Amino acid sequence: MEQISWDANQKSINQVQEKLSETHLLCPPSPNTSCPSSPGSQRQFVGKLVEILNDMSNSNLISWNQSGTSFIVKDSETFSQVILPKYFKTNNFNSFVRQLNMYNFHKVKNANSKGVKGEDQIWEFENENFIRDKPHLLVNIKRKANEKDNGIQAQFYDLQNKYNELFIYVKHLQEDLIKVKEDNRILNNMIENLKNYTDEKCKY
Repeated sequence: MEQISWDANQKSINQVQEKLSETHLLCPPSPNTSCPSSPGSQRQFVGKLVEILNDMSNSNLISWNQSGTSFIVKDSETFSQVILPKYFKTNNFNSFVRQLNMYNFHKVKNANSKGVKGEDQIWEFENENFIRDKPHLLVNIKRKANEKDNGIQAQFYDLQNKYNELFIYVKHLQEDLIKVKEDNRILNNMIENLKNYTDEKCKY
């Protein structure tokens, strides 16, 4: 009797596994979105800001105020061309300001900037948890969560749950396939033994 082949079943399972590895179910599907921001990504922005301010070679363009309760961008145009590309891979000052707003930094009304027009005006920002001599407060700086972020996060966890369910399902299929293969091996051995026994009987 011809031995039953289970290659097709194994191939189907392998194809499912390949699809699992190829798909980006752990991230939202849209190419214009990214995974929900993690504490690590939050610390990265704030950490780079601290690094910029602590580097005295940048002090001609950005520095703490005298009391260390805010920081001042002294020339936004030059700052955008020199500092931003070095630390944030962008030269868009407006994007930098939007990021600051997302982390609850607020622009300080500075007397030195009154009447100054253009992109080279003085900008000053503060955050109650961003203090020069109190680095332990930095952990309190959180990125604002808007409705879009919440929607992306919900989508992320929904897809992650579906991925986990599918992964478990494939794992169970593999276990069942192993059992079926073993049963098939035993059955084929029994058939082979029966065939040999029948052949021996026929000789007599």
